[in-house]
Amino acid sequence: MKTPEEKAKHAEYMREYTRKNKERINDQRKARYAANPEPAKARSSRYRSENPDKTKEVNAKSGAKWRSKNLASGAAKTARYRYAKMKRTPFWLSEDQHWIIEEIYDLCALRTQLTGILHHVDHIIPIQGETVSGLHVPWNLQVIPAKVNWSKNNRHITN
Repeated sequence: MKTPEEKAKHAEYMREYTRKNKERINDQRKARYAANPEPAKARSSRYRSENPDKTKEVNAKSGAKWRSKNLASGAAKTARYRYAKMKRTPFWLSEDQHWIIEEIYDLCALRTQLTGILHHVDHIIPIQGETVSGLHVPWNLQVIPAKVNWSKNNRHITN
């Protein structure tokens, strides 16, 4: 059994070794992952499900960091989505149907407020899908947790 001093000395040695061999260690990790990615994916998935707060914090930081470095790209992406939604809203919707859409967005905000879990208004059939594109109409909208919406990743999921 190691003494606390021996443990501290070994930890310092490992930090120094890692610092000096960072590139080689990263190459080994990449090769191990390329040879068998499934265990790494399973570990990552398990970690994310066991540590949702840490995952959310890291994702928020990395998203904010990307947005701060890519202001034009982020703005363009948002504008493209807004335009697509506007273009995919049919002219023939009635006033009542426009009101229902507003109510769906209000419901989304209310669910987020009441549960403390971020919710999104999701297009069941994505308005920018690769294989299928839906409309921005009340019957194509649903309020779901943001985590579920992110996992859909702009795909039409059938049950």
